[in-house]
Amino acid sequence: MTHTPAPWRQRPEAHPYEIEGQADGLWLLRALAFGGTVEERDANAAFIVKAVNSYYPMLEALKHTQIVLHNLKAINFGELNQQQHLLLLEVNQVIKLAEGR
Repeated sequence: MTHTPAPWRQRPEAHPYEIEGQADGLWLLRALAFGGTVEERDANAAFIVKAVNSYYPMLEALKHTQIVLHNLKAINFGELNQQQHLLLLEVNQVIKLAEGR
């Protein structure tokens, strides 16, 4: 299963709680954000759009961080200091979460 590729946006000309994504160069309605008030719906939509549009860049940055920490471990004879080790554990956990594993 695939999803509409990023970027997504709030529909500026209509209701900001409507979320669009591009398909074949056209912006199409993809989702509606719900909440108690109009302001909450708009805020939910803005949050969803930010999350979708930042997902792949953040995942890529985490994977680069993971590589750097593994390389650092390799040049330090298999050792990381406690802070680096904890960071690597956290990076690994968040990558798994983001990838649905």
